[in-house]
Amino acid sequence: MALPWNIVIKNVSPNDARIPLEKKIRQKIAKFERFLKHFPPDAVHLQIVLERHPRKDLYTASLTLRVPSDILHTQESGRDLVGAIDDAVKTLLRELETYKSDLRGEEPWKRKERRQKLRQLKATGFATEPQAQGEGPQEYEDMVRELFQSHYKELLRHARRHIGSASV
Repeated sequence: MALPWNIVIKNVSPNDARIPLEKKIRQKIAKFERFLKHFPPDAVHLQIVLERHPRKDLYTASLTLRVPSDILHTQESGRDLVGAIDDAVKTLLRELETYKSDLRGEEPWKRKERRQKLRQLKATGFATEPQAQGEGPQEYEDMVRELFQSHYKELLRHARRHIGSASV
């Protein structure tokens, strides 16, 4: 897929970049193409605005990505033109990943380990047969002791957070 894009340059000379600017931009556009391959090509457009501050040694890179039903925008500044472009691309790629996860209906929280534990808990159920005689907790106190032992760190953190810094 060829991603349509255009570039607007304000107060930037070709000598401002350490490497050829077009080569760097084409490399970055290739990253976007990988993430946007499932979108219709006529519904996606990238606009790049590179600007140099007139009085300071400061460069600004603004990227605006139009995707179906949304416009993603980022603006990053830096003393180096290539660094500003890199930061802006990284930020826009993160926004694009969030946008795509929203379209897929993924969970809004990103803690993969906790999400995996939750899936495991949902997938688990009761065993088809009971435990053998003498296995597992036999009394109520045994169940409570096992529960506290398995969640000790979380309970301690909760108590410290709500009581204060006093040791428990």
